[in-house]
Parts: sequence; structure tokens; C-alpha cells
Amino acid sequence: MSEPDRHTTSVDHRTAFIVNRDGTAERNAHESDGMPKWAPEPGELVTDTSRDRVGKAIGWDGHEVTIRPLDGGEPWHTSSYRPANAQDRLRARVVVLNRERRSRSW
Repeated sequence: MSEPDRHTTSVDHRTAFIVNRDGTAERNAHESDGMPKWAPEPGELVTDTSRDRVGKAIGWDGHEVTIRPLDGGEPWHTSSYRPANAQDRLRARVVVLNRERRSRSW
């Protein structure tokens, strides 16, 4: 019986994964042969699913990704991440615009 709340996709052909309806990603069963899960490129937008935060990838060690906040602050590490979707990218743009607006002198 198929699972109606999931579908399979791939990102840049680097790996395939299952995307749940809540936006979280899981590795396909056939990838348990040691293939790494999706690896973000430096500067790529990533969503930390454990914190529900979006940032830019600045490092990846094969298990955890290091993410820099878009509005400044200290980078953090997480092993629960996925590629940023359209909603995440919109949120990221709002963060950047708000930061720019706050920094302007009136």
C-alpha cells in the first residue's frame, strides 16, 4: 500500500529522498548503502527542520551542516535539514529586507 502523504524527488541529482507533507526530508531506503544525504552547496539556502530556521550553508561534514543566520549572529550546526523551499526563500527575503530597512538612517 502506498503512502499518500509522501512523494519522491531529487535535488540537483545529488541524492534522492522522500519529502513529507510537512516539508521534512528522509533518505530513501535504497540509500542506506552509505550514500550521503543531500549535501548543500556553500551559500545555498537551507532550512534547519529542528529549529524551523532558514540560513545559508557554510559547511557540511557529511552528517551535519553549518548554517549562518541571514540576519547576522552566530552560525550553528544541525543534522536535521532540508533544501529551502519557495516559502523558506520568501521568509529569507523578508529577513534580509527587514535588516536593510532597520540599518537605514532616516
